[in-house]
Amino acid sequence: MAKKIAAAIVALLLGLTFAFLYVPVLVETWSSTTMPPVNPAVSKFSTAVAGYVAAIIAMWFGVTAPGVNRSVQARTASFASRLVVVPEWLRATVAIAYLLAYFGVAVIAGLVWVTRPGITPDLLQTQAVVAAGLAFAIVTSLFSE
Repeated sequence: MAKKIAAAIVALLLGLTFAFLYVPVLVETWSSTTMPPVNPAVSKFSTAVAGYVAAIIAMWFGVTAPGVNRSVQARTASFASRLVVVPEWLRATVAIAYLLAYFGVAVIAGLVWVTRPGITPDLLQTQAVVAAGLAFAIVTSLFSE
């Protein structure tokens, strides 16, 4: 039971961290007439957190790199699922929250970039482009099985 609680706490903290890092930059860019300053360290950390969230989403949808044996991926996922047993309702709730947060930020970042191209920080541009790539990978994975 302690592992379930710990897994839920880590997932919650990661999702909150993602929102805490990206939402202020989105809001500031949207309401600004000049490019808002983004601390380079915060930008790098934000990108790392976004990458981790994207990797989790990709795993949920079974996205693999070209040439990766799906049976190896299935064994890895099976092993990982035995490490921490999480109730299905909690897993679904976290999955939906991750999807909404990740792609919600990406869509808003894309809108900010389109409407304010000269002042959109690289952090937001990268998030929009990478999320689009993840969406294409998910769609490809869904139709390749």
